[in-house]
Formats: sequence, structure tokens, C-alpha cells
Amino acid sequence: RATHSRIIQTLLGHFFCGEYYARFVPTESVSCPCGHPQQTRAHILTECPDFDAYRHHLRAASRTLSL
Repeated sequence: RATHSRIIQTLLGHFFCGEYYARFVPTESVSCPCGHPQQTRAHILTECPDFDAYRHHLRAASRTLSL
């Protein structure tokens, strides 16, 4: 259930990342901990080096990681 909830939050753009903070909590930093200037869903799912070790799970479900 927790995984399902995270997937839905991610799809809807309502999870705690820079993209969310820019919209709803402007006092928070929008940068990614990896050093990228803005932490977005696309950045996290397709290019962030902090999540490289987990990306194979997403590729097993979708080779293109289409957003």
C-alpha cells in the first residue's frame, strides 16, 4: 500500500521534491541533493545519480520511463 501511495503521489506531482516545494512551500529549497538546480519528477526518475541504483526497477516496468 505504501508503494502504491508513493506512485500515485508521484504521478500527481504531490510528493516532497523541489517541483512541489516551488509550488506549495516557496520557503524550501528547490534544488536536488545531487547538486542539480531543480529537483523535478523527470530529473529524479530519469537522470538523478542519487537514484541510479533503483532505476532498474522502473525500467523493468517501462523501458522508456515516459512521463
